[in-house]
Amino acid sequence: SKVLIDIYKSFNMQDIVDPCLNMDLRKEADKIFNEVWNSLYTWEDWKNITIYNINFGTTFITDYLREKIPSFDLRADEVAEFVRESVDTVVFWYHYIIKHKVKAVILADGVCWEGYIRDIAVTMNIPAYAVQYTMQRAYLNFHDIRTDAFLNYDKMWEELSEEEKVYGLKWAKEHIDNRIKGSVDDIDEYTAMNFTFAEKNTSEKILTSNQGVNVVIFPHIFEENSYQCGEHIFDNSYMSWLCHLGELSERTPQYNWYLKMHPAARRRDPIIINNLLEKYPRIKLLPANVSPIQLKAEGVRYALTIYGTIGHEYPAIGIEVINAGLNPHSAFDFTWNPKTKEEYDDLILN
Repeated sequence: SKVLIDIYKSFNMQDIVDPCLNMDLRKEADKIFNEVWNSLYTWEDWKNITIYNINFGTTFITDYLREKIPSFDLRADEVAEFVRESVDTVVFWYHYIIKHKVKAVILADGVCWEGYIRDIAVTMNIPAYAVQYTMQRAYLNFHDIRTDAFLNYDKMWEELSEEEKVYGLKWAKEHIDNRIKGSVDDIDEYTAMNFTFAEKNTSEKILTSNQGVNVVIFPHIFEENSYQCGEHIFDNSYMSWLCHLGELSERTPQYNWYLKMHPAARRRDPIIINNLLEKYPRIKLLPANVSPIQLKAEGVRYALTIYGTIGHEYPAIGIEVINAGLNPHSAFDFTWNPKTKEEYDDLILN
């Protein structure tokens, strides 16, 4: 696009980099791809992908889930093609950054394919900035200041004055109460279109059974950075988590398993979730507009997320939330925060 090039030139762009591999780099990339691909059979294997002594695993996962329709077969041809393209990206930028003695990199949000550049730069102690976060410094594997803040919210609270605590509790209670009543004042426009917290209960019963324990899965948006809060229990992968829950659903006929789409779900999300429900038919899809208040009234006791806002919304109406990774509620005890897969399963199975 000549227009786009002119825009870049307006703030002193000197050249556009063509990330094609020459013959030598092509041979190097092919060798690395074969080594990586021959070791990838599980999501845990993906998490451990290491090239040039740099762990790119979580970046590979994040890029894949944000860009593709994830496959249940991690050895599928289309998965191999994605891995090959990603290896090419790593090889090109690793050599480019060294050869040109790059002093800093400025990224859009530092996720997807930019994440490989971020990891290389940060490993080499080169400043990497994500413009989308107001030029916030982007650290390796995105362990940025937000994760540290989550884990220290309780300590930060104790540093507030009594006056600040009184004001803060009053402000927060008003916001949570308003959200439960259906307010969308502090919710982004797209999510607000489908936000259904306080909709009146319909006369039609939503849950399919009066027997057993009712559990609802709340998937995240695949368009987003899936690692925005830090480590997940299930290999830093939405799909690893969802597939594990699918397998649990097959092992627990005494439970009633449901899934409620995220109010901001779009593009690939319905396709991915429909694929999941076809593979694990014991999980039933709830109507998108069902209110959590109705779910509580019909007997939902537990809600599952990795780091979602349901962690403070649902306990406020009496539904217990089990997280599957670091989340904004990690420092407190009003949600369940298991640290391992075994602890997670023990919570659900008991």
